[in-house]
Amino acid sequence: MLAGMIHFMRGTPYIYQGEEIGMLNAHYPSIEQYRDVESLNYYQILLEKGKTKEEALAILSARSRDNSRTPMQWTGEKYGGFSKAEPWLPMSAAFRNEITAEAQQKDQDSILAFYKRLIAMRKKYPVIAKGEISFLETGTDMVLAYQRVLGEQKVVVFCNLDGKKQRVKIAGEWSGYKVLLENYSQRVFLNAGSFRKGVVGAARDLLSDEVGLCPERECVLGCPDEHTLLEKVGEMGKAQKMRERVLEDEMYIMEPYEFMVLGGGIQPDTA
Repeated sequence: MLAGMIHFMRGTPYIYQGEEIGMLNAHYPSIEQYRDVESLNYYQILLEKGKTKEEALAILSARSRDNSRTPMQWTGEKYGGFSKAEPWLPMSAAFRNEITAEAQQKDQDSILAFYKRLIAMRKKYPVIAKGEISFLETGTDMVLAYQRVLGEQKVVVFCNLDGKKQRVKIAGEWSGYKVLLENYSQRVFLNAGSFRKGVVGAARDLLSDEVGLCPERECVLGCPDEHTLLEKVGEMGKAQKMRERVLEDEMYIMEPYEFMVLGGGIQPDTA
């Protein structure tokens, strides 16, 4: 989500080694494994202030500059394929095979695959690199949203910064936009066409009648699949069919740390 938030903004995005495969902080269990002078000095300061060794190491795990200096994890081999000799800085204590370039090159749902798509989209759509930017009101401080505009091309980005679901406003004009990218792959309707038509229209076709509120998600948007929607309608609609909620500003429930990009005047990326 954070990667998408940055890459769709103005300016030149930078990718620091290991970021593109989701490498984790060092989490060294011993101060002897750290090499950063600042971290070594800070460790002693923390102990003098009354912190335990465990507490001091936990702080370094979050703040040490060595967190961004651990050897690049190319493969699952010893020393991560970085070297055949022991590196000056030890491998991250969180090192494991799935967090390697080799493993993620084979996984289309990996963090590496997501970064590749971000780069490809930035090259394909001029609006991402050159468009004007304006920030949007979402009704909650936990969801960052902004719009990029270049001529007829428009891109709207939503980022849920919270580990909880958030309710956000979706302006009417965006309901016909295409979903260019999102990090919740189970939302199959969102990839089927326009943001609103893909969700509501597909369900309406299935039911051949009105589609109403999804009781679980509290909105007509975002039901993960046809089966769930039909099941909910079946539960709630034996006596009466639920009616579709039509508002000038529709509400959408974002999943924890959800990232979603809507586009107008451009076609979805299929690469």
